[in-house]
Amino acid sequence: ASYTDYLIKKGIIPLAERFDYLTTKKHEVLETLIGRLYETEEYKGVTISTLSAFWHFCEFVIYEDPIKGKRIWNIFIKELFQDVERHRYCSIWASRTMGKSYFAHGLYILFKAFLFRNTEFLLITNIPKQYKRNIRILKKIIMSNELLLQKKEEGCIWTQTEVEYNGGLMQAQSVGTPPRGEHVEYIFVDDCLRDDNKISEEELDDFIRGQLIPCAQRWKSRLVLTGTPLHITDIYHGLMNTEPDMKGRVITDGNFSYCGFYSKAYPIITDYDKKEIYLEDLFSWEELITNTNSVRNVQGDTLFNREYLLICTDKSTSIFSHELLKDIQDNSLKVVYMDDHDGNYITGADVATSGAASADNTAIVT
Repeated sequence: ASYTDYLIKKGIIPLAERFDYLTTKKHEVLETLIGRLYETEEYKGVTISTLSAFWHFCEFVIYEDPIKGKRIWNIFIKELFQDVERHRYCSIWASRTMGKSYFAHGLYILFKAFLFRNTEFLLITNIPKQYKRNIRILKKIIMSNELLLQKKEEGCIWTQTEVEYNGGLMQAQSVGTPPRGEHVEYIFVDDCLRDDNKISEEELDDFIRGQLIPCAQRWKSRLVLTGTPLHITDIYHGLMNTEPDMKGRVITDGNFSYCGFYSKAYPIITDYDKKEIYLEDLFSWEELITNTNSVRNVQGDTLFNREYLLICTDKSTSIFSHELLKDIQDNSLKVVYMDDHDGNYITGADVATSGAASADNTAIVT
C-alpha cells in the first residue's frame, strides 16, 4: 500500500483507482517498483545503480529494520551508498552506532544480490563472533521480507558463514583467513582492527594488500573497508594517506589517496560550535556531550575522540608524555615562577575542540 500511495502522490496512479491497484492490479505496482530498482546511470564511464534505485529498495522493499522496527533510510545510508557505488576502492571511517556494518554487510549486498543473479560477496570482519552476528541479521532481513524471500531458492545453503541467495553466495570470514582462489564481485572489510595484537599491523597490511586486492582483479570487483580507526599507524591511515608509508596526511573529505582509495570520514559531530550532530536521531547534544553521564564524560576525551570524532592519538609520539600530562592535573602542585630573562623557553599548546563552553580544554605547557 505504501508504494501504491507513493505512485498516487506522484500522479502516476489516479486516486480513484487506488482500490484496483491494491487488489486486481497489484502486480502492476510490483512491476513498476522492480523496474525502478534496475535504474542505472553512467558515472565516469561505468554503469552503476542510481541513488533513486537504492532509495526505492530501502523505502519500499526493506522499509524498516525487522529487529528494531526502525526506518532505515537516513543521510548516512544515502551518502555511504554513493561513496561505495561510485568508487571501486573505498576506505570509510564512521563513528560508532551509525550503522556502517548494517549497510556494508546487509543493505548494500542484499540490494545487489536481489537484482543480479549469481553475484558473490566476500565479507570480512575482525573476529568470527562479529561476522556470525552480521550473517544472523542478514538472514532475518531476508526471512521477514516477502519480496526478498522470492529469490531464496529451496535447498540453498544457510550456515553461520555462508548464505546462498538468488544463485549467488555471501561468504563471511575473519581477518587472516586466506581467501586465495576466491574471485568475487564485492569484498567488504568491516571493523578489521583489533587491539590485542593477535594480528600485527604488518600481517593485516599483507592480508588486505597481498590477499584481498588480488581477489578483486578478475571481475574488476569493489573492495570496501569500513570501520573506526584505532591508532595513527593502522591500515586505514595507510590506505587513506596522501603519500606512501604514511608520510603525508590522511584524507577524510572524499578524495583519493596516493594508492587510489576513495577516502572519507563520518564523525558524529559535524560542527562543534553550532552543536550539529550528523544523525540527530541517535543522540541529543546533552546525551553526547554535556550531561553528567554523557558519552564523552563516561568514555573520557581520548576514547570519545577516537570512537566518535575519529581522531586518534599515539602516546609514543606525543609531544608531552602521559606522566607529564597527569602531573599538571594535580591540584596540589603549585606554580613556581622563575625570573630568568636569559633562559630559553619552549611552549606547546593543544587547543580545545572549539570555543564553546562544552568543548574540551586547551592545554599549554612551557
